[in-house]
Amino acid sequence: MESEAAPGSASQLDPTNLYGESDVATIKQALINEQVCPELLQYQEDLVNRLESQISHQEAIIKDLNEDPEQDLLRMIYTVELQRIKYSLRCYLRARLKKLEQHVMHCLDDPNMKDRLSDKEVKYAEDYFLLLGQHISTNVLSAMPQDFKGLLRQSSVSEANDTLARPNLDKHVFCRVLEDQGSVEVDEQGETVDFSKDDLYVVRYRPIQDLVRDSWVQLI
Repeated sequence: MESEAAPGSASQLDPTNLYGESDVATIKQALINEQVCPELLQYQEDLVNRLESQISHQEAIIKDLNEDPEQDLLRMIYTVELQRIKYSLRCYLRARLKKLEQHVMHCLDDPNMKDRLSDKEVKYAEDYFLLLGQHISTNVLSAMPQDFKGLLRQSSVSEANDTLARPNLDKHVFCRVLEDQGSVEVDEQGETVDFSKDDLYVVRYRPIQDLVRDSWVQLI
């Protein structure tokens, strides 16, 4: 009597497409975008949820393969692939947290920026801001004159939150055009550049901000 194929064997599961090529490519590009982009981008919730679900699924398969010594090679392949994807996902989340800490007050103060965060990131930002505020109040503001003790404003007469660290949207970035975009204005003097598919450019981030958001241009 023939034995059944082991769970996760090549006849049931192909390790080359377990996650789907598009998800793997997308999380890698999302990581690059976050590392290069001066501002925090929209959290890729659906992508992260899919990868986390698939990671859990593959961990269960590897656990089953551990019980079959004849599946050592397949288990090793799955394990290496799993570690690679988990590493990319962790790097993506850490890159976002790093920028969130750099501009935490700006992200919480601007509703549009706050909408880009996941629920966990919002909770992290609020806790981080609370601890940061306590530290600054104790070690810095306590030694300042009364009119300069605000955490968000330079003085009591300031009308706006003028102490918030904001990302430099005029930073130059390398980018690749994914689809023809026609003429794109790249500076304040009205100079335009023809953005054609597969072209590479070094430009200020601000003019291509919407193109990056809509995935017409990717950062490199």
